[in-house]
Amino acid sequence: MSLSKRFRTVLRKRFPRVLARIENAEPLGGDVDAVRALTGFSSNWEALVQRWLDGVELKPNSVVALTGFGDGSHVRALLDRLPQGAYVFCVEEKVAVFRAIVEESEGLVGLLEDPRFFLGLGELDQDCFESLSRLPTLEVQDASPLIFAPVYNRAPEYYGAFFAEFARSFDYWRKLFGT
Repeated sequence: MSLSKRFRTVLRKRFPRVLARIENAEPLGGDVDAVRALTGFSSNWEALVQRWLDGVELKPNSVVALTGFGDGSHVRALLDRLPQGAYVFCVEEKVAVFRAIVEESEGLVGLLEDPRFFLGLGELDQDCFESLSRLPTLEVQDASPLIFAPVYNRAPEYYGAFFAEFARSFDYWRKLFGT
């Protein structure tokens, strides 16, 4: 299986460096159930996502740095609750897992098209945070980390480093646009 033309178009337009990483990733192979097993999904996933959201405080005119994409269900639920002027920047460590998920679910195109959603994949370098250049950083009054434990617990070192790099990159873009 490969990325649909629609996915490629959306990624090329919104996240060109993410698309480059996906195209360079080795396909994971197997069906989506095997991928979901890798990302820690359970039979009570929807209830887990709802319990998580019940404890999340979201502020208007803010950006949330979110750990992990998974199958996108917690990201979609978070976007549904975002107040006016709020954004989500999500990073996924495993490019091949992300690729397998999007290859199997055409429904994720809408999530990737959402202008409140920004994405980074893989190594925590400049390319990973490139989409922050399109976030209206000067309008954002608050930036905060948000841990989604089922994903965070797979790679706590990676996601801990993500929060530090997100703060640095967000500050960089904010200063750049402010001058």
